[in-house]
Amino acid sequence: RKDDTMWVDDLYMSTPFLTRYWKLTGDERCLDDAAQQFLLFKKRSFMEKENLMSHIFDTKFNKANRIPWSRGNGWVLFSLSELLNELPENHEKREALVEFFNQMVAGILNYQDQDGLWHQVIDDETTYPESSCTAMFICAMSRGIRNGYLSDNQKEEAIAAVKHAWQGLITYCLDKD
Repeated sequence: RKDDTMWVDDLYMSTPFLTRYWKLTGDERCLDDAAQQFLLFKKRSFMEKENLMSHIFDTKFNKANRIPWSRGNGWVLFSLSELLNELPENHEKREALVEFFNQMVAGILNYQDQDGLWHQVIDDETTYPESSCTAMFICAMSRGIRNGYLSDNQKEEAIAAVKHAWQGLITYCLDKD
């Protein structure tokens, strides 16, 4: 970037590439960098009380904007599931990343609306229901359920949320065309 900001979108653009490049080349530095990027972004953008990511962190003022944009949170959770799908069980950062995954899922589960969707700004129901974040949450949580990233106490709630989200997505966001 040519400004003083970090956007959580950047994790979606960088870490899946690094993970795939590691898989292609075997260069461990790529995998280590992908893991480290999640933890560094978490350090600056994670809103602990909400268990969500702030969309933008301003490095000039050393401050996050504290707006949990749903699509940005979807990109983070989806990309984190991409990394966890490939990260070796014995990787030194795996435990911290699985914990981060669980924290984010806990936050996301708090804001699903009655139709099964999440809103453009995840904690603001006055914003519109958003299909792409809902789809990314479905995908990432499904991976967490299937691959064992989710803690046992979150698994049942996540299963119910995924089913509800899928129903909301096909009912309110898709049409016959």
